Amino acid sequence: GYYDAVDFTPQRVPEGTDHVVVQNYMAHHSGMSIAAVADAIFEGRMRDRFHSDPVIESAELLLQERAPRDIPTATVRTEADERSKDETEVDSPDTRIVLNPLQSLRSTNVMSNGRYSVMVSATGSGYSRWGDLSVTRWQPDPTEDRLGSYIFLRDAGTGDWWSATAEPKRAAEEKAQTLFSDDKASFVKSVGTLRSEVECIVISEGNGEGRRVTLYNDGPSDRHIEVTSFAELVLGLEASDNAHPAFSKMFVETEISANNAAIFATRRKRETSEPDIAMVHFVTDPSGSARDAEAETDRRAFIGRGRTIVDAAAFDPGARLGGHSGFTLDPVASLRRQVRVPANKKISLTFWTVVGAGRAELDEAIARLDHPESFARQAMLAWTRSQVQTRHMGLSLTDAANVQKLARYLIYPDPFLRLPAESIASGLGKQSSLWPTSISGDFPIFLVRIGDVADLEIVAQALRFQEYMRTRGMMIDFVVVNEQASSYVQDLQRAVETLCENSRLRGKELGPRQHIFAVRRDLMDETTYKTLLAVARVVLHTRNGTIFDQIERAEAAALQARDALATLPIPRELPSPTPTTHTPASQAVANVSADGSGLSQWNGFGGFDGDGRHYVVRLAGRRTTPQPWINVVSNASFGFHTSAEGAAFTWSRNSRDYQLTPWSNDPVSNRPGEGLYIYDQASGKAFSPLAAMVRDPSMTYEAWHGQGFSTFRSKRGPLSMDLTHVVDPVDSLKISRLRIQNSGSVPARLRVYAYAEWVLGGHRSRTAATIVPSRDAATGALLAQNP
Repeated sequence: GYYDAVDFTPQRVPEGTDHVVVQNYMAHHSGMSIAAVADAIFEGRMRDRFHSDPVIESAELLLQERAPRDIPTATVRTEADERSKDETEVDSPDTRIVLNPLQSLRSTNVMSNGRYSVMVSATGSGYSRWGDLSVTRWQPDPTEDRLGSYIFLRDAGTGDWWSATAEPKRAAEEKAQTLFSDDKASFVKSVGTLRSEVECIVISEGNGEGRRVTLYNDGPSDRHIEVTSFAELVLGLEASDNAHPAFSKMFVETEISANNAAIFATRRKRETSEPDIAMVHFVTDPSGSARDAEAETDRRAFIGRGRTIVDAAAFDPGARLGGHSGFTLDPVASLRRQVRVPANKKISLTFWTVVGAGRAELDEAIARLDHPESFARQAMLAWTRSQVQTRHMGLSLTDAANVQKLARYLIYPDPFLRLPAESIASGLGKQSSLWPTSISGDFPIFLVRIGDVADLEIVAQALRFQEYMRTRGMMIDFVVVNEQASSYVQDLQRAVETLCENSRLRGKELGPRQHIFAVRRDLMDETTYKTLLAVARVVLHTRNGTIFDQIERAEAAALQARDALATLPIPRELPSPTPTTHTPASQAVANVSADGSGLSQWNGFGGFDGDGRHYVVRLAGRRTTPQPWINVVSNASFGFHTSAEGAAFTWSRNSRDYQLTPWSNDPVSNRPGEGLYIYDQASGKAFSPLAAMVRDPSMTYEAWHGQGFSTFRSKRGPLSMDLTHVVDPVDSLKISRLRIQNSGSVPARLRVYAYAEWVLGGHRSRTAATIVPSRDAATGALLAQNP
């Protein structure tokens, strides 16, 4: 049949066109067409049926009236004409522009086709999900935020490299900006005379995403650029991956196509009830020209042991992707193409990621998307889907842009739409306190408080926002708290329940669980009420104005807090928990071997001391052990483990479910979650006896692993450092003793910082928002609890 309509509205058509076909059908219109055809074939039978109705028959004389020949012209004033100019609604642009993503407030954009969802932050991090399954690895880390699907660029002539988004790899004097619309995210970055743009969309014909990379050469000479994609693969439930990442990675198998243009990945099922999932990551070249291609699926080979994504071995001078595949034990998807960008010209590549239930489905997707115009077509379909979907929910594109602002408070932990810290600390109870209201507490909570029936429109608007976020794949609990005083006539409660029930009925297609709750304050005990308000990521009250007004005030408060923080004095050098970037000058010391004198069974990394009771690891330059060589120290219910580089984590009762500090479970980077920093006030330099905290290539780090203790020794100039970790034999207590000896003639003025990232539970992503820190005024001790 025919499509429904052609839309000529300027605000709704894509740039460069004056109309767009609305690609949907209405049963109402199809029925009218069928009825008209039937009437013609059966010689007016439908018309006869219509006129047999007594109501119509009584008005048949009107058909005999003759139309007047002269019709007087009259000007009709419409309601719109009666409005004043100030009252006329002007559609604001639906595009959000973040001019400096690294300095601006956090912004996110969530895109979805109803099955496959992509979230990207303004700095370029984010996740990809297919239903309940995570395709790529991501954690809501508001500080570092260096997990997602990235595009890296390297100049083949100079060896300089950077990411096409603001994070994770920055370049000197770069200029970056991000543009978010309801259907697309664009990242623009300029480094010298090379300008890049990455456009990210979710495809409509299938389950996946496309990222088109366009390079503009504004210089006078040609540039040879290596374009590299990178993403860590999960292909499973996020909860299972968080519980034991190294174990989860073991079941993912990868395959690289013969021409290095595509990477296939599948998860081997442990149980028959697990869903089938397969993935393909491939690149298309709209120009049609063949280019040099490389591929890699082993994260260790790509990043390098003891390094991070900002210091990846894949971008060392002369490095190529090794093409490892199979059960790599740490799977990634990375493709590399080298392109020539002529002077004052542009070129483009498109990286696709598609998931399905099997290989046949992926092959169909490749055949459908592997042609020059595929990205433009999918972008048009994504734009059309966005227009239809927002209109169906009663939202304008401006509303949708504001809902995206609200969504970031539910994605990342953020204090500015929550209760004040004092109220959270005093009101937070156990998760089970929520259960009498049927709220599990497993999902972020968007809570609206209402006490007046006149504010129902704000609740109705919040329900539309919740529906919008559900269609974008976000799993959140929406809670309306009726705070009206108890009375026999519950008019407000009935109105709220009616709104919620209507929203549940509309949202049945989104899944069996609607995540919508209407609760009464007068029927909750005090603990449940305070806990509900304390754990909610977003708490709004209808008396405080519209949702958009409250978001604006929260962002204004966040800007004030950011500016106030910027005025605080900071050390001349900030310590970094990650290894310093390798430069050509530092490559020489990267592989320096320590001396094994005084040790037996020396293997280039470590050996036993004289009596054989201690194993000593010596690391010089930037060398690391082949795997994290750890020592586990514990009593019956409390303990820690630490690697030779000093990356440690501590637990109580159960090392998986009751972590005090985080364990990365990552044998490649082995990021520490606790440690010690030493700051020299004279030089403004930071250092540490632990190589994992601050690595100085000129120092040699020793780790002494023994039964019941680990000691770390190093020397920096005249300062000798000795740090020992032990656990009390009975009590749940870890003791760290630091000794510093100054053999020089000048006193050293130092500051020692003990650093710990609290988990207090199974995983930091679930517990960070409910951890209550405090400081004991009498002793100066820092305390933390997670009810």
